[in-house]
Amino acid sequence: MDQEIFVRRLRAYDARVKIGLSLVIGVCAWQAGPWALGLFALGAGILACIVAGKGIVSRGQLRGIILFVGVWAGMKAGLELFGGNPQWWEHSLLLAARLLVLVLVGLCLAASTSRVQVGLAVSSLMRPFFKDKSWQGALSLALMIHFIPVAMGTMHTVKRSVSMRGQDLPIWRRLHLFVTTVMRNLSQSTWDQTMALAVRGLEEERAWRESQPLKAEEWIIGGLLGVSIWMLSTFGY
Repeated sequence: MDQEIFVRRLRAYDARVKIGLSLVIGVCAWQAGPWALGLFALGAGILACIVAGKGIVSRGQLRGIILFVGVWAGMKAGLELFGGNPQWWEHSLLLAARLLVLVLVGLCLAASTSRVQVGLAVSSLMRPFFKDKSWQGALSLALMIHFIPVAMGTMHTVKRSVSMRGQDLPIWRRLHLFVTTVMRNLSQSTWDQTMALAVRGLEEERAWRESQPLKAEEWIIGGLLGVSIWMLSTFGY
């Protein structure tokens, strides 16, 4: 029950504070030493498991995270070896840990903040600089956040279907089926998304000008957490 209350409160938290903290962790992750980086990864992993639930540890999710981190860490190791750096192993592990922190923080933000909340927060933060154009950036970001998981889910489903039903087909034929089916499904998803935007009135500026009162307690807590994260990033040097 306490976990459910915590998740509900986190999701109701000001999205601007959560976005700011995510940016702070992302920047500090690239400056942190090994010990602080390990603490960041542990904390982000625990929070992701609490907020995202069992979906975060699903086989497909884990495979995608490991593949993403492993590819970039492998490229880093290869470049370091090519350059003759004797510390190639340590450098590649540090890159893998930093990427893991970024992925976990992104998952926490996505699981604890709705697309509309993110859009409203971005519109509010951009309004002092872009005035009446801020809502366009907010709408674009909200669409991107929605479309990325849809595209990944579509590709995973199509890939599984083609591998199960097209085992006797040559590889070029399976590739053609995969590409055409994914494009057809994504086109339909784009149309559905456009209709949903029109029905909810999210394609107009007024939908992104909702007033967001500042809650002093949330901003103070967020500021203290941000300072704590920055100070922790210097731990280990």
